[in-house]
Amino acid sequence: MDNASRWNRLIKHMHRFGTNELADVFGSFQTPGQPPVENLPLMVDRNLEYVGPDGRFVSDVVGITFYTSDLATAARGDLFVIAGERFIVEKLIADDGYMITAATMGAP
Repeated sequence: MDNASRWNRLIKHMHRFGTNELADVFGSFQTPGQPPVENLPLMVDRNLEYVGPDGRFVSDVVGITFYTSDLATAARGDLFVIAGERFIVEKLIADDGYMITAATMGAP
C-alpha cells in the first residue's frame, strides 16, 4: 500500500471519528421529490451571528453542518428534520470539501 492510500484511509478514519464525536444530533434530509436520507449525523448552531456593514448581529438562522461523505450537498428548498423540527435550507454558507454548513430557517 502506498503512502497516498494510507493517507486517504487515515483521513476517512479521522472524519468518521469526528462525525461520531462532534455530531449534536442525528436527523434526516430530503430533497423535494426524492426519498429522505435518514440518520445523518448533524451539528446544529442556533442564532448564528452575521457581520455586515452595520455591525454584528444575532439572527434566527440555524446553521446545520454535515459531512460530504454522508451527504454530497444541499440546495435552497431542501429540508432537514431534527427531532420533529423542520428546517428549510436557504443557502450554503461554508464548504471545505469535507463539511458543508447550510443556513436554514425553521418551517411549520
